[in-house]
Amino acid sequence: MERKIICIGTATLDVFFIFNSLNFLKKFALIKEKNNVPEIFIDIGGGALNSTFNLKNLNANVEGVVKLGNDFIGRIIEKRIEEKKIPVNILKTKGNSTLSVIFLNKNSGEKYIFTYRGEEIFNKKDIPQYKNSAYLISTGTTPITIWNDIISTMKKNNNFIGILPSSYFLKNNTSKEILKKCDFIVLNEEEAKLILRKNKNLLDFFKELNKLFENVLIKIVTFGKRGAFLIFKNKVIFVGTLKKLKIVDTTGAGDCFASTAFGFIIENLDNLNEEVLVNILKLASINTAYNLREIGAQTGLLSRKKLLKLKNISIKYKVYEI
Repeated sequence: MERKIICIGTATLDVFFIFNSLNFLKKFALIKEKNNVPEIFIDIGGGALNSTFNLKNLNANVEGVVKLGNDFIGRIIEKRIEEKKIPVNILKTKGNSTLSVIFLNKNSGEKYIFTYRGEEIFNKKDIPQYKNSAYLISTGTTPITIWNDIISTMKKNNNFIGILPSSYFLKNNTSKEILKKCDFIVLNEEEAKLILRKNKNLLDFFKELNKLFENVLIKIVTFGKRGAFLIFKNKVIFVGTLKKLKIVDTTGAGDCFASTAFGFIIENLDNLNEEVLVNILKLASINTAYNLREIGAQTGLLSRKKLLKLKNISIKYKVYEI
């Protein structure tokens, strides 16, 4: 059974100021009243738009749900969505849209992000409720009580729920109980440590995470350049990264990895096993590595055809019993 994927979350306008060095940000005496920017790059981003665009490229049956303000920024984002033919349901608000300004060192990948949060908070009535579908949620700053109501309704309709919880979400004491209702969780290293605060060796860490979320089918923890770990039943699968590709910009890397893995997991949901999951993690790692070569969250994302051509690239992996 093919499941439709609905990506819910933020939409932003990303404005990159590109430099050869960011030392001037560390030495205020170098900053003048007016400063020249050598290069700029402007595109759209945000959890829902990044995931929807990526899954569209991978030929998934996908639609996004985002909120945009009735302002200049919102109109630019909407125009770009149309140009890129991203299948998104846009909910209009009377307020402002979200804008990120990124100061990027194109030589090292070092960056500083300044974000203005627009009116991007969802209400329960904003979310289309399908049956037997798959939802990938980027939680953003929507209150946790709203997500609890939304996810509870989704579960009643036999949906597969993936979640990319923000630090804002995880700092709430009830976040663990909501995560337990999901089927697919992706955390980065810092987010995982918000849940399990004590220092542990990795295998003990994963054992405890697996026990805490025993009813969650797939748990993924990403460790940046060091790779990612996927917990499935009593196994932890580690997949490394491509070392030979230069990292230019990490913007949207987490969205790329998570949505790539999610899309292929939904595609293989009736046939998940160790071999299938290793291959899915490899595809997610490859797609992310190629995206990191370009400036912007969506620029380097691969089409399904190009990604599958690269599936036999050698990537280190290991499977542990827990």
